[in-house]
Amino acid sequence: MGRIGRRAYDQLADDYQFNVIGVDNSEFRVENLQSRGYNVLEADASDAEFWKRLKDDQDVELVVLAMPSHGVNVEAYHYALEAKSECAFAAVAQYVDEYRELKALGIDKVINVYDGAGETLAEHAYDAFINMKRKDAAR
Repeated sequence: MGRIGRRAYDQLADDYQFNVIGVDNSEFRVENLQSRGYNVLEADASDAEFWKRLKDDQDVELVVLAMPSHGVNVEAYHYALEAKSECAFAAVAQYVDEYRELKALGIDKVINVYDGAGETLAEHAYDAFINMKRKDAAR
């Protein structure tokens, strides 16, 4: 729930009326955000156990990966995909090779971290969610 994550959270909640749950591994940051009204869990998104606990939660339909480390985003994607294969995914990338890797892995929407940051990520995440819903409806 850094700068990009908070901006994406705000836009998904405010503009698209999503029920958003943020994730951060810093107890201090979680407490601070919760005191400001954010719905945030203290957890490590790169922890397989975190995603296993979410596996039975059918309400997770969109996962937004906005961590500053590309490797952590990739690791979290693999765990999330294993747990929630029927949801849409969006992620940030800093470099062209990271962008290509994330797209090749199957992430629905990938944006450059510098292209509008959180707002653009939220817009692309919403598009990924809508496309997933259309695919589900077509089945």
